[in-house]
Amino acid sequence: MSKRCQSLMSVMSLGLVACLSMPALAKGSSKNGSKKKPKVVDTEAEATTDDAKVEKSDPDSAEPSGSNSSNSIRKTQSANAELLYTPLSDYVLSYGVGGSYNLKPNLALGVQILAGSEILKFSAADQTATAYGSAKLQGTAGYIYGRYFFGNSFNMMTGLGVRSATVKYHIEESSLKLAVDGKIDIQSIALPVFIGNRWTFKSGFTIGCDWVGAFVPLSGSAKSSLSGNLPNELISDLNKSFLSVGEGLAHKSSLTAFLTSLGWAF
Repeated sequence: MSKRCQSLMSVMSLGLVACLSMPALAKGSSKNGSKKKPKVVDTEAEATTDDAKVEKSDPDSAEPSGSNSSNSIRKTQSANAELLYTPLSDYVLSYGVGGSYNLKPNLALGVQILAGSEILKFSAADQTATAYGSAKLQGTAGYIYGRYFFGNSFNMMTGLGVRSATVKYHIEESSLKLAVDGKIDIQSIALPVFIGNRWTFKSGFTIGCDWVGAFVPLSGSAKSSLSGNLPNELISDLNKSFLSVGEGLAHKSSLTAFLTSLGWAF
């Protein structure tokens, strides 16, 4: 009985860690002019020239590539709504929505929500028993952020939010008709950090990709519940083991790559 129970514990731990911890992956100073003799100039013309110089020196007014640049367009199209997709992410994140508002051409504040789910099947065997199992994984991440543009499109985003996951599993050993059902809830307060590019067009269409990013947990917690036709003492030991796995995942950084956005600015 002890070896069979150890098989159950091995396959459950294997499944959870593999599912939620998938490796998702592995950017001048001005010259002093020479002194000139005083000369009489038109006051109004001089004021106009000075205003132009001030405007050019304002970093928020810089237009890297003319009026068609994303930097220039962000001045007039301040709000943006978008759809999100990532093919590579821990916590089974896949799809989402978001929105942002440009405080300045180079600074935007926004919010994003990502979610995803997956069903996995797994098994483990030793000399005395073979255990089979399945797990339904659901992950979510919601956060507010600030995005700073280092020019036309290249940017860095960071903020604060909540990352969570739920794992519902069933495992059985058919020869002895042993079975367990359980659930683990994982939640973290996390700091998202992403770098990428984002372009805005005059039509209002926007496209962007955060090439790589991570959710860095600031705090985390987990809950675990388990039931089955095993001795109560063993049920308790297994539940403690899976609670430990959940707490480890709650305090672990997760990676996300190629977070793509398609949206509309107005």
